[in-house]
Amino acid sequence: MLWLYKGTGDLRKPFAARARVGGGWNQFNKLVGTGDVGGDGHSDLVARDTKGDLRLGLWFPGSPRPPKPFPFPRTVLASNPPVIRRDPAR
Repeated sequence: MLWLYKGTGDLRKPFAARARVGGGWNQFNKLVGTGDVGGDGHSDLVARDTKGDLRLGLWFPGSPRPPKPFPFPRTVLASNPPVIRRDPAR
């Protein structure tokens, strides 16, 4: 289950009540908020599955608020992308 904890901007109560995004997200081992990848003015998610495939979850059009802002990410950005590691000598 994936939950959204939206910020309120209030230091006394920094988060609004959680909102359910949806199920099926447990197959991913990394989830990153990327900003607006889809160009629709809403932040998006990139998820990595256990095979290493990167998938894009776009904000659901016409649904600017929870409970279901992100459909299940089906768009594959990269299939088993190479791992780039920083040279520790640098």
